Amino acid sequence: MRFRLSALAGFLAAVMLLALAADAQTLYVRNRPFPDRVNIGGTVYVPVERFLQALKVDWLPQEDGSLIVTPGRGQGTPVTEKTFLMRSGERSLIVEGLDRGQEIWVPLRPVADLMGFQVLYTPETEILDVVAGRPITASDRQAAAEIASANAAREQAIQEAWNKRREAIQAERKAREEAAAAKAAAEGEEPEADSQEGGEGAFPSEMDARPAPRPSPAAPAPAPAPVASPAPPAAPEAPAKPEAPKPPPEAMLIVISPMAVADYFTGTVRCTARIQNNGEAPASGISAQVILRGPDGSVWNRQRVYRDGTLEVDGVWNLEASYVHPDGNAMPRGIPSVTVELDYQKN
Repeated sequence: MRFRLSALAGFLAAVMLLALAADAQTLYVRNRPFPDRVNIGGTVYVPVERFLQALKVDWLPQEDGSLIVTPGRGQGTPVTEKTFLMRSGERSLIVEGLDRGQEIWVPLRPVADLMGFQVLYTPETEILDVVAGRPITASDRQAAAEIASANAAREQAIQEAWNKRREAIQAERKAREEAAAAKAAAEGEEPEADSQEGGEGAFPSEMDARPAPRPSPAAPAPAPAPVASPAPPAAPEAPAKPEAPKPPPEAMLIVISPMAVADYFTGTVRCTARIQNNGEAPASGISAQVILRGPDGSVWNRQRVYRDGTLEVDGVWNLEASYVHPDGNAMPRGIPSVTVELDYQKN
């Protein structure tokens, strides 16, 4: 009986040792063992600083209490707050951690998901793997910087071309307004009466202040001047042709510098464009079809964006739209493009 009890106790101890050994090796971060973990109520917690080091991301606490994480070499300053807002690119997460000893421990899965990593579980081996769809490398960062530089150069060239075009349009509009004002002024003025020297009822300058000569008594009386026949009546003027009615002023919206900027860390593509009213009337009922294409030219997304109210003459609408690629940080590398198709009421 004692042998059976001792054997059973040994068997249970062996099972517990195996379980603890398996539990100590259940977590791998980027294909490397990560023994620092604790399971509380079914949630796996890890020390935040050592976990970020293993993921090879940099972190920096902010004055507002948030924590910024970016691709890097696994460096940062100490994290002292156990509840904080973690931000990665355009994504954010409220983290409620634990204070264990002198370290802050955070839930594994939501923090890894925020930064684009996947947490995979294999039931056969009871192993958790934290892996990235595609690691963010220095070449990825360089490609992103080159894309941003190319977009900035294109933005500047488009802006300069638009400034020249706008100056020409304003000069043309000013000339048209001045011509209309001159025409209105000319139609409202009356011609001045001509006063020519030597005309009827006037004397030449050399006859001024001289008495008229008296006729000689022997001179015969002058013959009466012949009566001129009345002039024929003037022909009636033909009525002026009415001017063709001018078309009503219309709005004209143009798209300036459409850009698509990809964040390879989160898989988010941010689309922006400026919509300018280059017409002579406000535009209303404005909507834009934003078409995002990948580096190979295939359509990734179509999105309709609406603008409330009207867009006045020379007004600007800063259009923004975003798209998250289903592959996350494993999205295809290259320069995406965006086109904008406008729909609006012209007057």
